[in-house]
Amino acid sequence: MNSLHPLTWTFVFPAVIVLPLLVALALAVGNERKSRWLLTLAPWTAMPALFLVLFGGDTPDVHLPFILLGTTLGLDAFSRVFLLFTSLLWWMAGLHALGYIPSNRQREFFGFFLAAMAGNLGLLIARDIGSFYALYALMSFASYGLVVHLRNDPARYAGNVYLVLVVLGEMLLFPALAAGYAASEQLLIADWAAALAENPNGPMLTILLLLGFGIKAGILPLHIWLPLAHPAAPTPASAVLSGAMIKAGLFGMTVFLPLGALQSAPIGATVMVLSLAAAVFGAGAAITQTHPKALLAYSSISKMGPMTFAVGAALYEPTLWPLAATGILIFAMYHALTKGALFLSVGAAAAFPTAKPVRTLLVLTGFLPLLVFAGFPATGGAIAKLPFKDLKAALPAPWAAWLNAVLLLVAFATVVLLFRFELLLIRDAKAATPHPSRRIWIPWLGVVLMSAMIHIAYFGLGWEGYVDAALSPGAWGAVLPPLLIGLFFSLAVWRWGRRPIPTLPPGDILHLFRPLSRFLTRLTPPFPVRLISRPTSSALPIVAGTLRIMQKWLPVKPFLEGSGQIEKWLMEGPLAGTLVLILFLSMILALAL
Repeated sequence: MNSLHPLTWTFVFPAVIVLPLLVALALAVGNERKSRWLLTLAPWTAMPALFLVLFGGDTPDVHLPFILLGTTLGLDAFSRVFLLFTSLLWWMAGLHALGYIPSNRQREFFGFFLAAMAGNLGLLIARDIGSFYALYALMSFASYGLVVHLRNDPARYAGNVYLVLVVLGEMLLFPALAAGYAASEQLLIADWAAALAENPNGPMLTILLLLGFGIKAGILPLHIWLPLAHPAAPTPASAVLSGAMIKAGLFGMTVFLPLGALQSAPIGATVMVLSLAAAVFGAGAAITQTHPKALLAYSSISKMGPMTFAVGAALYEPTLWPLAATGILIFAMYHALTKGALFLSVGAAAAFPTAKPVRTLLVLTGFLPLLVFAGFPATGGAIAKLPFKDLKAALPAPWAAWLNAVLLLVAFATVVLLFRFELLLIRDAKAATPHPSRRIWIPWLGVVLMSAMIHIAYFGLGWEGYVDAALSPGAWGAVLPPLLIGLFFSLAVWRWGRRPIPTLPPGDILHLFRPLSRFLTRLTPPFPVRLISRPTSSALPIVAGTLRIMQKWLPVKPFLEGSGQIEKWLMEGPLAGTLVLILFLSMILALAL
């Protein structure tokens, strides 16, 4: 590890960010024929990040004073774990996309895909607030292109909701970071976070950070974009949205909040209550879904609950942070790889080879992530729960009892929702046309095996004790009861329950705004320019009503029509994938000058 020349890391760290962006730019300016080898290269641009994980654990930070306000890139033990599963998932999802996305749409898709990947991987190695914020924004805005890739009404609706929440998140994060810097004059994240513990405005800044990062992490009630964006996006994009990018919000909480040094019982208690509510609500809502990716989206909201609960516990009682940090790392890795495998299985279900023996083998292999996700004994899912058992033992009353009850309930509900997911998957696979492309099912199989063999990573990261505990005979008695009850309930409903269950519409609380939207529609004239579609008007009635009033009294129609034409050109042109890249580079030049 130390045999490499120190100058090597001066190139490897920036390559994590620059290499995907260069390939995206080359795809944008190149012609279709010359872009084929670039598309083949695109998934492999995650290799510098994986190289850092394997060989750069104790390397010194790299300072680039000529970028932004002075960029510092580095890696520590905490960010190394996040970079490991994030780079693996982006790599596999990119390989899957080569066979999943039609060839005539791949340049556009990978333009956004690579820009979002550069932001996601880059923020994990960013050590200063300027580069972190820029890369976080790059990931967030580039992901919009992934959400609206299909260009149908559900995709545009999901994209509009997602974009509104992204802008809201940026509006919350920027003043928090700026105010913290004004008080501390610290650009390095570690120093900025340490100064936050002594800042008299610390509670307010903490709330802004939790809200800003909580949008990406799917904390209640800021979760509404997840069940809309995941079904709308292509399957490889859904895999990274749920497996990797929502973890960016969790990562932001852990590095910017001085967890272990800052105590705020009211804020911590609020976060814990919302996290427990998200765990229960997400699992219950997932069971009612009729789209497999919407089911997985609500399941992600549920599974993020324990991780954000650990953040709240550390705010409530700082001495709990070491236990909470271990729980976050183990749970995040297990969830990222397993959820990525489940999402990719939606695309791979119809892509199995038509030969019956091979198809049967691959279907049986597909049950592996289901067992892991359900927390079956001796799997990564069972290991991920053990740190929370230690955290539960250290929590004061009544939090320990509440956490225990929620974990048991979620374990039972997870079995039920996974049983329903399998039924939905089989239903959709029967209706699909088989596609024997290896570029689809081989990357999926790779993620499946990674999620099943996650024990190897746990051993390498020093969590042997949790692996041994999960493999012990006593672990079966604690895990099996909720799994067996959930399986029995699922089989009973499947065998005797013929009536369809009530369905919660994806986006849930957005539908509460429909009456207000209809009221505003009656008060204002119709919009001649379809800048906002009907579903978005229902979801964002105040915005829609305001725009209608502006159209009536102000001469904004030419501007709106022009913006519509610009939007159409941007979405249909080959430069769509580099729009965010251009804005990102402009920001760098502006701040450097």
